[in-house]
Amino acid sequence: MNYSHETVNDLDNEKIKSVYENLSNYLARKEEKLNVERKDKEKESRILAFNSIVKKLNFSRREEEDVLFEKVFFNSVVNSLTDAILCISVDLSTVLFVNPSFEVLTGYSKEELINNRTILDKMVHPDDFPIYEEAKSQFKKIGKSICQYRIITKDGQSKWIQSKEFLIYDEENNPIRIDGVKSDITE
Repeated sequence: MNYSHETVNDLDNEKIKSVYENLSNYLARKEEKLNVERKDKEKESRILAFNSIVKKLNFSRREEEDVLFEKVFFNSVVNSLTDAILCISVDLSTVLFVNPSFEVLTGYSKEELINNRTILDKMVHPDDFPIYEEAKSQFKKIGKSICQYRIITKDGQSKWIQSKEFLIYDEENNPIRIDGVKSDITE
């Protein structure tokens, strides 16, 4: 066949339009597919982030439950001991904790001790005050002391006790409190 120059150009234009449309459709489908993939990846990323948050929340909830259990367990054990347990600030100005056995041992309530920390000094039997002072001196030197002395309870009874004090440190080796255990050793 003989084609004129115009006919060939018309055919070429038709082919070019057809190729252009096919290419445009192909690119549009490809772009749509890429958008879907991007949206899927964004959705997957959001799901992973959400799952991570849920895991952290569940872990935090479990940690809270564990801490609560430990507190309940600790209080149960400490409050059931017959020994008096005390925690006092390093500067001796504040009673941080005292268990119920302190009142059984001394006759002084937790509130009385908290409101008047000098009760610990005042209840030491006068004849044993030098032993008590020596234990305090030892504590200042090495951060712990163990001694035995008599106390006079609130109702006037005399009781022998063994007293143990320990300086407690934080992770950075800074003193944070004094823990004490007072045991009735009266025979």
